[in-house]
Amino acid sequence: MSTFANSSLFRAVIGSRLHDCEFVVFFDCPMGEPPACHVEDLVAAVWHVGAQDLDIYNVNSERELIEQAIAGPATGDLRLFETGAYQSHPMFADPSRTLFLVRPSTQMRLAAAQILLPIVSESAPA
Repeated sequence: MSTFANSSLFRAVIGSRLHDCEFVVFFDCPMGEPPACHVEDLVAAVWHVGAQDLDIYNVNSERELIEQAIAGPATGDLRLFETGAYQSHPMFADPSRTLFLVRPSTQMRLAAAQILLPIVSESAPA
């Protein structure tokens, strides 16, 4: 659940047609503003590209990410980083390909969860 009264946390996957890169992007979106449009403007500014050069997909709210996660409640905010599953185990976003375009308090919260990702990934069966 978001801790901000006037915005919500979202996550999207965004690629640049110009730079052949793709990132998982967390962002705060003001209430009432379409999240895909908001993140398009943010990323276009950060990457110095035109909005037409971005591919944006899998835009999900924090609530949707939690509801869709296969990891249980005990994993907390790690569920926000789930990108899929393999052999009934969650797969997580690559930290080197993850951007936080969020408020400082949200960044600290996400970073605290993200730091646990290597531990979780290493303990998953091969």
